[in-house]
Amino acid sequence: MGFSRGLQRILCVAALFAISCGDESTTSVPTPDNNTSDMSPDSGVDSGELCPDACNDGDACTQDECVEGACVHTYDAAACCTDDQCEIDGACVDNGAPNPENSCEVCLVVSDDAAWTPKADAGGCDDGNACTSNDTCVDGVCVGQSFQCDDGNPCTDDTCDGAGGCMFANNTADCSDGDACTDGDTCVEGACVPGPGLSCDDSNPCTADSCDPALGCTFVPDDGATCTDNSVCTEASVCLAGECVVQEVVSCDDNNLCTIDFCDAVDGCDHEDISDRCTDTNPCTDEACDPALGCVFPFNTDPCDDNNLCTTVDTCTNGACIGSPVNPDDGNPCTDDTCDPAVGVIHVNNTLACDDNNACTVGDTCADGGCQPGTQPLSCDDNNLCTSDSCDPATGCLNEDISDTCEDNNPCTVNFCDPDTGCGFTVVQSFTCRPIINITYPPRGATILGPIGNGITVTGTVDSGAGDITTFQINGQDVTPNQNGSFSLTLVPDAGANTLEFSASDELGTEEYRVQAFHYSSAFTNPTTSGQGNVNPGLGIYLAQDSIDDKQSPPPTDLAAIFKGVLDGFDLSSFFDSDTPIASNSGYDIYLTSLDFAGSTVTLDAIDGGLRVRASLNQIEGGLYFDCTAFGCLLAGGDSNGGLDIDSIVITANLIITVNPDNTLAVSVNNPATSVNGLDIYSNNIWTNFLLGIIEPFIRGGLVSDLETELNTQLSTVLGPLLEDGLGALAFNQVFSLPRLDGNPPPIDIALESDFSFSDFQDASPGPQGGAFGLRAWATSTTRGTPNADPFNANLGVPMRVGCGAGQQMVIPKAAPLEIVFADDTINQILRAAWWGGLLQFPVDPALLGNVDLAQYGVTNLNMDVSGYLPPVATDCVNGELRLYIGDLRIDATLDLFGQPVNAEVYVAFDAPITLAANPNSGDIEIIIQAIENVKLEVNVTNEPALGVESALASLLETQLVPALGGLLGNGTPLASFPLPEIDLSASLGQPPGTSLIRIVPINDAGLPSSRQSGNTVIYGRLQ
Repeated sequence: MGFSRGLQRILCVAALFAISCGDESTTSVPTPDNNTSDMSPDSGVDSGELCPDACNDGDACTQDECVEGACVHTYDAAACCTDDQCEIDGACVDNGAPNPENSCEVCLVVSDDAAWTPKADAGGCDDGNACTSNDTCVDGVCVGQSFQCDDGNPCTDDTCDGAGGCMFANNTADCSDGDACTDGDTCVEGACVPGPGLSCDDSNPCTADSCDPALGCTFVPDDGATCTDNSVCTEASVCLAGECVVQEVVSCDDNNLCTIDFCDAVDGCDHEDISDRCTDTNPCTDEACDPALGCVFPFNTDPCDDNNLCTTVDTCTNGACIGSPVNPDDGNPCTDDTCDPAVGVIHVNNTLACDDNNACTVGDTCADGGCQPGTQPLSCDDNNLCTSDSCDPATGCLNEDISDTCEDNNPCTVNFCDPDTGCGFTVVQSFTCRPIINITYPPRGATILGPIGNGITVTGTVDSGAGDITTFQINGQDVTPNQNGSFSLTLVPDAGANTLEFSASDELGTEEYRVQAFHYSSAFTNPTTSGQGNVNPGLGIYLAQDSIDDKQSPPPTDLAAIFKGVLDGFDLSSFFDSDTPIASNSGYDIYLTSLDFAGSTVTLDAIDGGLRVRASLNQIEGGLYFDCTAFGCLLAGGDSNGGLDIDSIVITANLIITVNPDNTLAVSVNNPATSVNGLDIYSNNIWTNFLLGIIEPFIRGGLVSDLETELNTQLSTVLGPLLEDGLGALAFNQVFSLPRLDGNPPPIDIALESDFSFSDFQDASPGPQGGAFGLRAWATSTTRGTPNADPFNANLGVPMRVGCGAGQQMVIPKAAPLEIVFADDTINQILRAAWWGGLLQFPVDPALLGNVDLAQYGVTNLNMDVSGYLPPVATDCVNGELRLYIGDLRIDATLDLFGQPVNAEVYVAFDAPITLAANPNSGDIEIIIQAIENVKLEVNVTNEPALGVESALASLLETQLVPALGGLLGNGTPLASFPLPEIDLSASLGQPPGTSLIRIVPINDAGLPSSRQSGNTVIYGRLQ
């Protein structure tokens, strides 16, 4: 408040300078705050009666007055309180001055300059109450402590008189005089007056009664004192522990269980009859009382009620009410009959199964208290299709035999009735009662020549004595025979082996299956004489540069070794006649007496069209004889000897390799050149040595010219043919033996022959550098092993691989040091030669079947003869894999099957994977046939009584005998093998045959291309 007032003053002083704090007569505008009750002069109220109090604004710094009914507050600086004063209720109070109305409050400017502040200390004060003392200020209020006016006398009422003194007034209250033997003490004139004495008699003869002023009444037990309970029923009573204890009791027992005995204290013993209390509420007992036994209840046989409506004729029996059970059965199976003891017999309708007395209904059910027939008739089906089932209401089901209705009057059936399947039949096993498929074209073992892509028409007939043919298929294609049973179907055959499968079934379900094969192509080869019917090209040979010249020596593992061997064997002396002078000059005839060299080096490089040869004869030494023919030389010493040294003679030429019209190799020498390097001639005669400067050019001219001429002649006449022979040795011209499948001698001799068809040499640009040869190839058997009859005589030969991709083209990968390529057509020539030699013509000894235990299949006396109507054919045209196909393999068999003699004619077709590969150990080329697959079997039992075992025989053949026969073809072991070609250098080196050989070693490198290349098998190798 002080701060705010000082601020107000500062602002006012500032305002005085600006506006002189208002006009000279400042008037406050009346507001609701400063005059809420003023009334205007026109209000009719005397304003002089309202203003004096109503205009006080509580501000000591203003003069408050009422002017014409409005409060006017004029500031008066002289009337304002100072800074060390409190302005309280419009009055100025000095700092620290007490409140005249409350000595516990003071003016404390620093705390509140507009209100009284409670005194901070607890100084003395007076609360104006005479009944308090030690008055003290607490929170601005004077508080005193009340004092007591107790005089310690219960017979006075103590109070404060309010003037500082106590007052004690007598009362008549109850009090205690301190004596427990008085009762009803009362205050009289300020003192406690005793009441009358206490009565301590407890009316107990067994206690001694007295009164103790401190304790009051006491009752001490008088044990042993005699006493009486005033009862005639007791005798000899004595006090014990303050109680009168009875020593003896009078006996009132009358020995009668039908009375209650008691004693009355005044009248003595008495006996009350209780016979009427013998009740047990059981109607089946009589109630009585026996003085000796008490209550007794003997059984009776009175009629009674057991309160059970489910019994009748209730009678007391052995103390119980027992009735006979009521029979609730009303004789109706469609009611549930029960009895409720409280209600009696109850009949409730049910829905149980019942019998309506009709044997032909089932599922009879109770409804509305009656038996209703079932909704389903009785099923009289005895699950026997050979009976006619019906129902008689009185007797029930009837099942009549109807087997005789199964007769179909078909002579090819035996009719029967099976309870489970009904009418059935078995087909009579006969040649008549089965489908017969007769093929008129193509015949078995046919070889058909025709354009690739053209169709052939398969014709024949199919019928059955058992009924109509219902289904007929050729190679899975449905065919509908004509009315007379004839049929035809045009098929487009594959080039090579083809199989026809025929299946027929008649209306009796009898089936017939036939399989036969034929070969088809637009060209066949039939090599019967040497060179005819060849496959061109049927073989391919490739020599990479490393096989021509590996630039290493020794050993001789390339063609360059052939040249080196020949050159090393040259006798240079034979090039000259020692009796003929090589020069005549300066009185001398000069003779070459010897000419030798230390060794040779040869390099061969493939070039377009052939080979580039560079041969060097090294470190040549020769002997010279100088024959003096003039007088002058005689003077100089006459005849003399000498010699010559040549560092090397180098011969270069192009060897062009071509094929002659007769299919032999031709090597021609082009651009030969010879150079003599480092020639030195000397003599042991001084004069001759002197003359050498004159005659040496003549010696050199004659010698070098003769050497060049002779060496060029050697290239053409010796080395050229030698190369022809060396390369020609790579051709296959050999006879190898193939064991017969039955193991009997003699083996089948097969001649595999070839000659040259083309030559293709290339240099390193664009490469690969090397030479390739294409060869005509053919294979024949030296002896015939097939029957001299058709279809063998009509066989056209090997079906050529045409119409399969690009057809049979020679593909040489040129990726290995040496490659030998066999065309599939060549492989088939080998297979046909083996067939022609009798590979598939042999009797089957059961021992050939290996581990097949014929006895466990019921087979005894087995004899089989095998005859292959068609040669095996290998082709990859079907699914890309080279596979061997054999069809129309006929087996004639006789055997006993479970004691039944069986004669059978069987035709088999199957295929198997086949490979041509070189054995890395032996180096031989092997033809390997794997396990046979996709066996197709036609079995024809030819003796009618054995037709019933035809299917069992077919299963035995398919699962056991045919796979065993197929195993004879190799089953993963080589069927045939023949050696790889080799180059024999022995003759060229002047050695016995077979001394120096260059062999072909097979290699198997994962980085090489596939061994199968578009109808060709490639064998990779190197020279060794």
